Amino acid sequence: MVKSGNNGLEEPPELSRRPATALIAFASSMAMDDDVDEEVLRRLIRAVLSKKAEQAALITGLGLTNNPHTALIVSHLLAAHVAELRQQENGLLDADQVTGVWGQRLTVGAMLAAMGAAIPGTLSGGVAIALVLLAMSAGAFAAAGRLRGRSKRNQIARNREEAEALSRHLLEAIKTAPSL
Repeated sequence: MVKSGNNGLEEPPELSRRPATALIAFASSMAMDDDVDEEVLRRLIRAVLSKKAEQAALITGLGLTNNPHTALIVSHLLAAHVAELRQQENGLLDADQVTGVWGQRLTVGAMLAAMGAAIPGTLSGGVAIALVLLAMSAGAFAAAGRLRGRSKRNQIARNREEAEALSRHLLEAIKTAPSL
């Protein structure tokens, strides 16, 4: 057992220097109206959500706290994080629908225009081929951008679902456990 610096209570050594423990300390500070660094708080939440062991340490650590409101504060912080992730996810979806879809449509239109100009002989063969290749490469960039955006959106959705699940588990633990 390791003595905690804040309250003199002993805690298991595996909880002494973990992001989960730091998140609990931040939530306890918030309960006492202390100012906390929002960016550090976001990084701690991301660190806790990144590993199942940290999530388990968070739930265990919340069971050891003296303040029963700490678990509610952590749940609230997770809910706020979920809202931020949902906003990022929606922003990426909007960007994909505006720039991605229309970029691909413009690319196809440019290819058709280049081919249409080459067929009657308005453009010479070399210029028409260059324009078609240029339009095809623009289409490839648009598709690659959409795939990157989709990959980011999927990662954010996974993170959001993980945070929602942990928040639900905390709320259930609060309802059922007398110490939380």
